[in-house]
Amino acid sequence: MEKQGKLTTFSFQRIIQLSKISSSNVSIYEDKFILFPLVNSQEADEGNQILIYPTRINDATFILLCYEMEGEASIICNMQEYIIRKNSIFICTPGSILQFKKLPKNAKGWGIVTDSSFTTEMNLSIQTLLPHITQLREQLSVNISAEKALLLNDLLSLTHRIIRENPSDSYYSKKVKAQTAVFGYEIISVMSDLAESMKAVEKKPSREELYFKQFMSLLNKHYITDRSVMFYADKMHLSPKYLSAVVKKVSGQTPSNWIDGLVIMEAKNLLKYSEMNIQEIAYMMNFPNQSFFGKYFKQRTGMTPSAYREN
Repeated sequence: MEKQGKLTTFSFQRIIQLSKISSSNVSIYEDKFILFPLVNSQEADEGNQILIYPTRINDATFILLCYEMEGEASIICNMQEYIIRKNSIFICTPGSILQFKKLPKNAKGWGIVTDSSFTTEMNLSIQTLLPHITQLREQLSVNISAEKALLLNDLLSLTHRIIRENPSDSYYSKKVKAQTAVFGYEIISVMSDLAESMKAVEKKPSREELYFKQFMSLLNKHYITDRSVMFYADKMHLSPKYLSAVVKKVSGQTPSNWIDGLVIMEAKNLLKYSEMNIQEIAYMMNFPNQSFFGKYFKQRTGMTPSAYREN
């Protein structure tokens, strides 16, 4: 675990360390690219269980391919829930807070964690794909055809074998990069198809939708230090009453719900994964004292911070 500024995060190197000790079936290429097969949730070990609590993943992109699965799973990413079913891809970019709300059962597929330097080497940047998958307020989970899911599954199976077979091969690095580049271009193809299909039904966003987008952008920057609706309304040159009405209309939640949700998610992340005591967390999150933080946390979760940390 490392502390960076005001945030406690799982860095990519920390994920590498956990992967090496948690499973013998993980493929790691040059400490830049991690590939692991999905396992039955009943058999998940510590390394696969880190996401059962809100976890900030820093400097890494997370990709989940589900080829087969019983029922469905769900992931909370930055306070929004995404349903994961068979024949689907989930992509999450660096700095996001992730949590598995419902773990997959009897899943077949792959998980990928990669740092930005590796995608740059491939001349592929997941960040460039974001405009295609955020038009419907960050649609990070994408359904794909069974044929495409099988193709991606086969590509990753072969990549897994190449990484594990013979690192001393003089063409090892080139083969790994070529194989992962093919997978990357297949992902780009999926996202391009999605973008085209969305254009067909795309409509100009309303003023309320633009206000909501602006509110969420400000919230992601300031929720640690500012928890009042008035602060965000002033930033947007709107009245608190009007901002509340707009956010409620577009999202179904009030600004206070969004603010509290992000604050609590960050607090849970720090309580589970940081070495700070509760008083330090309270001050870091801009609460006047530990008692005020404790009351705020319990009102919204039904648990005290110390009870949550020990749970």
